[in-house]
Amino acid sequence: MKFSTLLAAFLALGMAVTTTARAELRAVDPQSLTMTPAQRQATYLITDLLTKEHYKRAYLNDELSSELLDRYLETLDPARMYFLRNDVRAFDAYRYRLDDLIASRLPNVTIAFEIFKRFRTRVEQRTAEVLTLIDQPFEFTSPERYAFDRDGAEWSNTPGELENLWRLRIKSEMLEQRLGTLFTPGK
Repeated sequence: MKFSTLLAAFLALGMAVTTTARAELRAVDPQSLTMTPAQRQATYLITDLLTKEHYKRAYLNDELSSELLDRYLETLDPARMYFLRNDVRAFDAYRYRLDDLIASRLPNVTIAFEIFKRFRTRVEQRTAEVLTLIDQPFEFTSPERYAFDRDGAEWSNTPGELENLWRLRIKSEMLEQRLGTLFTPGK
């Protein structure tokens, strides 16, 4: 396992461990998400252990910082169907600073919360659009394509591009559902 993957996993674990032990499903206002003192301490301890005690003795540097950002974005939006190119460009301001923010005695991973807040906003936007899309009739005679495997796809430039991407995805799923119903044995 790559060190950056391990570090990202431990940092996420540290944030999860420091939250309440009893899981409750509740809506959380994304703007209320901030780093707690317990998460700051957990981040410090995990980072300290991984950089001093891990058998690879990897160091927090700009290269690792860049990889952490890429992996975090990939974890949140693997199909690149939520963030816009401008969102990612804004996050790039931190590409080579994450190591500096994490490695201090008082680590600051506020940018991770800011990225997540933007992600939540984008998910809410897409959800509202999808809910209107599923109520609309789809025309299945025009030659359109939807790429299921979006691994390595480019980030969309505009909300309109994302809307079209989601329209194609929903249309594809509607067609798949119709075909499944037509070809189900016994029907």
